[in-house]
Amino acid sequence: MSPFWCLDRLSEEDVCTVMARSVCAKSAFELWGHGQTHSELRTSLLNYPQEKMIPYMQKGSSYRINVYTFNKTLSFEDRIKKIDAMDYLPFEGTVSLKNPQHIFCLLEDYGTDPNNVPEQPNYIYFCRW
Repeated sequence: MSPFWCLDRLSEEDVCTVMARSVCAKSAFELWGHGQTHSELRTSLLNYPQEKMIPYMQKGSSYRINVYTFNKTLSFEDRIKKIDAMDYLPFEGTVSLKNPQHIFCLLEDYGTDPNNVPEQPNYIYFCRW
């Protein structure tokens, strides 16, 4: 069981319709990569079409990466380490924490049992918000 629901091959309009009718959904993201480990996530992201990434990573643009975890709280330092480990992505813009043009999210799912939280996430997603 996961708190994340992946919808495939829907238009942005379709996603907006689903979100408008949903009571429990918090956010919708454009999924760029995923995996059970950070290594699998990296492979998935490097296989994502560059032409879809480039418009959001150009020089002159600004961005921010948020790290969200389900069923585990990470320290600020751990969040920064996870963001820094994604240096393989071709970001050419500048980081803007207050007013970015583009927001990206690293989502980590640590399962649903608060009494048995694993050290590593069960699944990881990288998305554009």
